[in-house]
Amino acid sequence: INGKQINSAAKCSNLCRCRELALQNSKQIFTLCKLVITKCNANIDELQDLEESLTLALHSTQIKERLIKEIKASSAKQHMHEAVYLLFNRLFLTECCWSCRGGKIAFKNYTNILRLIKCVGGEGNTEAHV
Repeated sequence: INGKQINSAAKCSNLCRCRELALQNSKQIFTLCKLVITKCNANIDELQDLEESLTLALHSTQIKERLIKEIKASSAKQHMHEAVYLLFNRLFLTECCWSCRGGKIAFKNYTNILRLIKCVGGEGNTEAHV
């Protein structure tokens, strides 16, 4: 075995690992992009409707159960991340921030939605902190 063969074997090993990671990432992205729960909320009116509907215990429980069934992540942080992407359109999320800076929608005001995401995160393990 010469130096070129060793380098080729090392490159192949690295490429195989990279290919494996890319495949895992694309599967996760596909899962996150599916419209699984309901149509993704894409504007302030839909956000407010969801917030109000979560005051009803039955509706809140149904959405939580459907989210938990669809989420495949193992940690609380990943559970919450997937829940956000299943509930909201990604472009709409760019219009939100925590505290209404720059005229964006203040996400901290939507306590029922935050509670839902926290509950879903708690299903991953005990890392959930919102």
